[in-house]
Amino acid sequence: MTAVQAEPFDSNVKDCLEAPEKCGQEAETKQDGQTGQDQQTERTETVGVTIWDMLKMMGALLLVVALIYFLLRFVNKNTRSYQQTKVIQHLGGSSLGGNRSIQVVKTGDRLFILGVGENIQLIKELDDPKEVEHIVSQYNDQVDQLLQPKDALTNILNKWKKKDEHAKSQSNSFETLFEEKLSELKRDRKEQIEKITNKEKKRDE
Repeated sequence: MTAVQAEPFDSNVKDCLEAPEKCGQEAETKQDGQTGQDQQTERTETVGVTIWDMLKMMGALLLVVALIYFLLRFVNKNTRSYQQTKVIQHLGGSSLGGNRSIQVVKTGDRLFILGVGENIQLIKELDDPKEVEHIVSQYNDQVDQLLQPKDALTNILNKWKKKDEHAKSQSNSFETLFEEKLSELKRDRKEQIEKITNKEKKRDE
């Protein structure tokens, strides 16, 4: 077993003694290969994120934000013009349960409160100009907040800020206004029923 291991060593030594030039070339080739591998490893280790890469990333981010901003402005402008050219405009409503709801519809400068169920009935027409202006201004404020580019970008970049609370409070005030109108209508109807009942009693007497 010792002889088998010694033969390649003796043969290698013999080859180097007989042809020393070849033996030196093989050693140089091995050293050159090792040096090339070391240089490649060093180059791989030096590759990383540079300041130029950071600047390119920031530029791409600013470009995307600018595109979103101008896109939202374009959508806001088109929505505004479309709403102004509509003959009938739906301003909102409140659900009463059982597939029944109350809706507010604007036609020209007039506002109508409609009861929607199996049939659509006109409950009341709002004639007070101040009241009409108040409801329309509330609706426009809600639309502006939903479509305003600055608010949309703020919600995207600053998710931790509570921008939706203001919109929710305005939505609640709009629903409160509906409930007040509904209670007024109920009172008016109750008074009318009482008047009719009293008239019938007087006739019977």
